[in-house]
This record gives sequence, structure tokens and C-alpha cells, in this order.
Amino acid sequence: MFRKLLTVLFLTASLPSFADRTYVEMGFEAEVFDDLSFAVSPEWRNDPKKEEQQFHTDLSFGYEIFKNWEVTGTYRKGKVFYESDDSSEVERFAFSTSYTWKIDDFRIQTRLRYTEGTDDDGDEKEYLRYRLKIDYEIDALDLRPFLAYEKYDSLEADESRNPNVYSGGISWKINKQNQLRMEYRWVDKIHSRKDYGVYKLTYQFDF
Repeated sequence: MFRKLLTVLFLTASLPSFADRTYVEMGFEAEVFDDLSFAVSPEWRNDPKKEEQQFHTDLSFGYEIFKNWEVTGTYRKGKVFYESDDSSEVERFAFSTSYTWKIDDFRIQTRLRYTEGTDDDGDEKEYLRYRLKIDYEIDALDLRPFLAYEKYDSLEADESRNPNVYSGGISWKINKQNQLRMEYRWVDKIHSRKDYGVYKLTYQFDF
């Protein structure tokens, strides 16, 4: 327990120093019926370079069609607040399907997601997003480090809007209902020089 706590404290203190933006999310998930879940996830985002902060909430339904194969629908609503005291609305719809392979202590997940609405840069865009994620469970420590790659494909024929996102982090299963996840993302804009790093801290509670 002490070693896990030290690991979490070290990552929490060190990772934000390498990031241009900071995200903090709280997720609350419950099973409504067999194979059907509902989640509420408020999130705060801070971008010091743009001098803006964003607050939004995601409402999601997930349904496991077959074992390890899930479809999810998400609606996001929120606001962006600027240094000038102005603000703007944030709204986004997302639909995704994912499949997970479990091989011993490894999990490999592929996900296809469609999003329509406000993207991470505040623009109204439509994307297809392809993600590959691999994680490994360390049973003795209740830790699960992970790596992920996600490719954005704009449906508006604008290659400058097609970033690659590289992620790495670690999840800590505190107990049956509580989980803490720390993640660092590098967003490669490819056709521009607006690359940036993101540190995200997520607390998850399962009812």
C-alpha cells in the first residue's frame, strides 16, 4: 500500500510539469440492467497558454453486445471561460464501438469512435477516431500501466485537423469501487507546429 501511494504521489507531482494542459475528471458509473451501464463524468480543463478553462459533463450509456464487445453513446455539455471574462458553449455527441482481447495479464483494445461537435481546440468538427490501447495488470500492486495510440480522421477533408495522439499512464485500483488513473498525452498536430502535452488525472467510482 505504501509503495503504491508513493508511486501515485510521484506521478501526480511530476507529470504536470511536462504538460501544456491539465485535465481533471471524476467518473461515476452504475449498471442499469444486465450489460447496460450509465456514467456521469464532470471534467475541468485548464490551458494556461490560451488563458482559458473549460468545464463540461459527459453523460454516457454503454451496452455490451457480446462478451468483450461494447457500444457507447456519449453527450457532452459545458462552457469555456476566457481570460477576458467571455465564454462559449461546448457541445459534442460521440458514438463508439470497442473490442477487447484478454491474454493472460494483458488487455488489447481497439476502438472506433465518431464525434460531432466541439473538439479539444474549440472548433466545430466531425471526426472518425481509431484507437489501439494495451495495458498490463500487476496483480500484486493493483496497478495497470497502459499505452495507447489514437488517430483522428477529419470528415471535412482538412488534413491539418488530423492529429495523432500518443498516451501512456497508470491506473490504481484502490478497492472494488474506487480507481485512480494518471495519464500523459502527446498531441501531434502533424501539419502544424501546435503540438501540446496533456496531463490528465481521473477518479472513477463504480456503484
